[in-house]
Amino acid sequence: MKLKSRPRFYTSLLLTSALAIGGSFSLAKLALAAGTAAGTVITNTATGSFDGETSGTSGTVTSNDVTLSVLEVAGILVAPLGTPTEATVAEAGLDGATPGPYQNQQGINNLDIVYYDFTITNTGNSPTAIFIPDVVTIGGTNGTSSGAVQRIKVIAVDPDGAGVSPSIAISAVTGGTTVPGGGAITTAFLGASNGYIPVNGTVTVRVAVQILGVQVGNTTTVVLGDTGLNNNSVGTQNQDWVISGAPVRDVYTSDLANGTANPYPVGGFPTVDQTAETNGSPVNGDAVNFRKEASAFLSASVANAIDYGDALETSIFDTAINSASSYANSGASHIINTAIRIGSNATDAEADGVSTVNADGDDLAGTDDEDGVTLPTLLTSTTSYSATVNVTNTTGSDAYLVGWIDFNKNGAFDAGEVQVLDEVPGTPLIIDPIATGASGVNKTLTWTLPSILPVPVLVTGDVLYARFRLTTDLNVIGSTTVASIVAQPNRPLGVGEVEDYRITVGAATPNLNTIKRITSIAGVDIPTFSASTVNPTSNAADLKWPLPNTTYLRGGVDCTALGTTCNGVTGGRPGQEVEYTIYFLANGNDNLRNVKICDAIPANTTYVPNSMILGWDGVGTLLPDPSAAIGPGEATLTDVADGDIGRFLAIGTSDVTAPALPVGNACATNAANTNGAIFVNFGATPVIPFATANGATNAATPNRAYGFIRFRVTVN
Repeated sequence: MKLKSRPRFYTSLLLTSALAIGGSFSLAKLALAAGTAAGTVITNTATGSFDGETSGTSGTVTSNDVTLSVLEVAGILVAPLGTPTEATVAEAGLDGATPGPYQNQQGINNLDIVYYDFTITNTGNSPTAIFIPDVVTIGGTNGTSSGAVQRIKVIAVDPDGAGVSPSIAISAVTGGTTVPGGGAITTAFLGASNGYIPVNGTVTVRVAVQILGVQVGNTTTVVLGDTGLNNNSVGTQNQDWVISGAPVRDVYTSDLANGTANPYPVGGFPTVDQTAETNGSPVNGDAVNFRKEASAFLSASVANAIDYGDALETSIFDTAINSASSYANSGASHIINTAIRIGSNATDAEADGVSTVNADGDDLAGTDDEDGVTLPTLLTSTTSYSATVNVTNTTGSDAYLVGWIDFNKNGAFDAGEVQVLDEVPGTPLIIDPIATGASGVNKTLTWTLPSILPVPVLVTGDVLYARFRLTTDLNVIGSTTVASIVAQPNRPLGVGEVEDYRITVGAATPNLNTIKRITSIAGVDIPTFSASTVNPTSNAADLKWPLPNTTYLRGGVDCTALGTTCNGVTGGRPGQEVEYTIYFLANGNDNLRNVKICDAIPANTTYVPNSMILGWDGVGTLLPDPSAAIGPGEATLTDVADGDIGRFLAIGTSDVTAPALPVGNACATNAANTNGAIFVNFGATPVIPFATANGATNAATPNRAYGFIRFRVTVN
């Protein structure tokens, strides 16, 4: 946004009058050239006659000629062309982004590629070139909304601006010619002919934007040009140019070089203005470059909200299309309609499927709408498993309920794991629809396990994922006959809802208790024990920690001037080293494997190379002592990915094996790793056994249930 200086007006009476009209107006009505062609010489001679009063003779007189040259005046108008339109799926792919799941379906939706078209008209009295930027301003109204520009291109040049003379379709690149980085004048990237814009000639610019608006009514606005106001008012047109700063967003006139040839001769283009480029610069515009600029905006609103699945997408899920949740993997999604849902809570919208290990990405985003499925405990001895699904369908059409459970644990919802509604006696081969009018009705889907269980069978602690889809879209099953069912656990479908769940076999409840402390500052140890906030995965009061806690959980929590937990140490000075220790304890009732621990290096500190130490005895004969610098049961971990289980991740790097949770994990996402991170990955082996004894034994039992990771940083 910029403030405009007071404009200078060198424009014809006709254009000036049009710009002076108050109230609402059409930008298209302002597309009038600024009067007489530049370079025109206006000649005028006065004549007269007379009669002699007494002589009776008459005579005529002719004055000298006077001439006036019409000066060159620059003029420009930018106007929105119609309303934004969705790209076809094929077009969207050409414009730099993966089309949204509902591209070109049922109106504009989140992640759709949408075209915003604008016309730029030369309203001056001389031909010109036009500078077109490669950047636009994007904003949103009516809720949070935005967009990502995929491409800005010129799709047509109309030399007479009226569509009478053949328009020139710009097709150097399919779908138009892309504006170069930094923007450019038309003669530079369209060529001397196509970039030459006669008086009244137009250029059509298309801005391809990926919509980022989740809720219905979210509006994404695109502004081409920057005149300060940018509100489609009179003050946005034909203004003296003021640079917008970097990146340049302005649309402005650029005077052609003296003597530039006209590429549109009257013989081939009889309706095209034949005014030639006038020597010299325009007499209006800014005082240095004599440029005029304009701007206009277009807005598009989201028509539908979308509900996504959230089952875990592991490497297996990514390659098996039957199990994806995110739109990039063609995951399960539905257009939200208040007349159809699973459960009692209204379906909420997501920007994308959030795949999580607990299948709760949808639950945690917005409101928890995944409330409609009741799943009993799945035991290793279970032979018949039933899910109760609460459904509502008042759409006026039949709806279809389908469920999948990944019983064979292969990370995919296979054809043999699908179950459909079949509750009408005597019709075992027909999938029963849920007729319109159902409101809060419970439906049951039942699986018979022996026919689909893997070998070996389910064991306690196995994790499975389940997916349930309710939709009026018959494509979810392909046909109402069981024999021809083509079940769709994945892909976008019509109106409805998808709910995903995690199922843990048996009563196993694995858990890893982690406690972090500052254990040394500038070489001074902190031997005290400090309590801290308790949560299910960080509980210093857990009775399974070994004792004394001044040894096995030593360290401070708040080492500041106000803190009282660091043995009188109130902070660290620049250049001093700080030692962090992460204590861990398997305190559930199931052994742990694939334990991964990530710790981001704090801001304003620098990791001390090769300072990682692991205190954990894989054999279990020793209980490592964290009060020792490095003692029995402790080993140094190198910073590189080698034979040990530790690794230091430099800024902007990640590890593909890092856990997906919590969101923003510095080890799992390059962008989240802003200052480096330590990453310890125990892998599938060795297993960390869960602790069975309490603190009264003075040690976790077995010893291998307890351990710690230590590293140092330097205060910047």
